[in-house]
Amino acid sequence: MPAIRVLIVDDSLETRTNMIKLLSFEEEMEVVGEAENGADALEKVLKLYPDVVLMDVNMPVMDGLKATEKISLISPKTAVIIISVQEDPDYLRKAMMAGAKDYLVKPVSTEQLVATIQDVYQLEAKRRSRMETSYLEDHFVNRPRALCLISAKGGIGKTTLAVNIATALALQGRKTVLLDFDLQYGDTALLLSAKASGKNLHDLVKDASEIDSDVLMNYLEKMESGLFLLRAPLKPEHGEAVATKHIHQILTICKEMFEWIIVDTAPQLNDTFFAIIDQCDEHMMVSTPNLAVAKNNKHLLDLMQSLSYPLQDWSFMLNRAHARTGLRMKDVEDILGRKMDFEVGNDFAFVDRASNEGIPFVVKNPKHRLSKQISHVISKWMEEDSRRQIKGRKRFFPFLKMLGFSK
Repeated sequence: MPAIRVLIVDDSLETRTNMIKLLSFEEEMEVVGEAENGADALEKVLKLYPDVVLMDVNMPVMDGLKATEKISLISPKTAVIIISVQEDPDYLRKAMMAGAKDYLVKPVSTEQLVATIQDVYQLEAKRRSRMETSYLEDHFVNRPRALCLISAKGGIGKTTLAVNIATALALQGRKTVLLDFDLQYGDTALLLSAKASGKNLHDLVKDASEIDSDVLMNYLEKMESGLFLLRAPLKPEHGEAVATKHIHQILTICKEMFEWIIVDTAPQLNDTFFAIIDQCDEHMMVSTPNLAVAKNNKHLLDLMQSLSYPLQDWSFMLNRAHARTGLRMKDVEDILGRKMDFEVGNDFAFVDRASNEGIPFVVKNPKHRLSKQISHVISKWMEEDSRRQIKGRKRFFPFLKMLGFSK
């Protein structure tokens, strides 16, 4: 265990000398410096990065309370212990407000001084450990994920997949929002039996001069599953009011509010499409065992590659897999030049009934094989996310040390 690095701050040379002598007998402590006033202490903190500062209150140039406040800001990992002749509770209150971790009244015995330094140091080590854990969770465990489903051709069940994936995530307790960015013909509201009078994306951009989380929440509809929905504009012409800046704003805000953001897109290459692609973390191309679908998706992939998009991070799903009249999966993979990461089978009658009733099929029959396949897709994402978290932790530890979260 490394020695606790201590800086002594007092305008009395005799006091500083006595403290240095007392602590010199403690093997687990090292006096790394001394300062005669608060201003001097600030300079020493920035040069020496002590673990603990023993701070007098009444000093010239800059008093101990002001110095403590500044040290708390410039070196959060440094703990300050105030040592003063003042027993007034008001001084104790001011010291704590300034950021001191403890308060001792002179004269201080050797046992009391050593015990206080040890206690404060250990408490600060635990606090930094909690901060490190919280930081990792915020950046890796609780990292929001925005997934867009894309295809170069409509009518392939992409919206149905988006609705069921988003609903399944919500049913698992994940805070999830479904954004319908098919601005002309979005149908997610129909598939979810959303209220006919519900607000939509067009209402949001028309009514709100500035979009923030509070404003956005007023335009989201919460389903029984716990899923939040931002529905598409009601009329095709209303989609023209939605600009790329609105797409960026909404996705940015949703990443602060939700764990998962599922985005349904239109089969159109326009500014909206590229705004979505640029803002989303995950991209899933949906194909079916149909020659025209595979051909169009191949053209889209070629275009994205020519624009230097990192296609190695994309995932690929075959919907309506193993349909009797369709292509084989291998045929689709050969056309795309990509392996399928996921597949969802074909049961047109079951899916069509659920869609017409406005019930996601993962809700209508959770035990159906298609529902189980959606659950499998989500499980694979969670496994991949766990692997990324482990890699991310290893990659991020050096930066945490630089920030002072790790010793």
